[in-house]
Amino acid sequence: MPTWLNYHTLNLPSGRSDVAYCGRTKNNQVIYVARTCRKGYCVPGYAVEGNGFFVSNERQPFQTDDFQVLVDANIRWVEYTENHELCVVAFDSISESNRFKIGSFDIEGERYCGMVDNENTCYINFGGEVRFKRVPEFKILIDLRTETEVPDDETTLLLK
Repeated sequence: MPTWLNYHTLNLPSGRSDVAYCGRTKNNQVIYVARTCRKGYCVPGYAVEGNGFFVSNERQPFQTDDFQVLVDANIRWVEYTENHELCVVAFDSISESNRFKIGSFDIEGERYCGMVDNENTCYINFGGEVRFKRVPEFKILIDLRTETEVPDDETTLLLK
């Protein structure tokens, strides 16, 4: 299972080399996979230079400097064509209906990540504006530590 650590405790970006990211900005800044908890639920999003960008459960964009980043993960972005059991979620200890998967798509030539809801739509806060795409126009993050086959172009056997 992936590990989440407080961003500011880690003293990133220099502190660790195992932090998950979804891309880089045009200025070569890392775009980290992030999550934050708000109003009783955790939502995935992204972080750049100490600022986290998220979309609330009500589909409203918000920013915070109180977030965690994904570390020590054996993960991969894959095409999302159906509800995939290996999806990384923002918080896996809550009921499945309240879990948000982590999705990603390109915006203006850069890859950002955000939340995927139960309607299979990926929402990303981009500059204070909510952008979204529906299946199959985005990728999802999967955990490779589970023993199963992942359907993609190369069909890879994944071991624990």
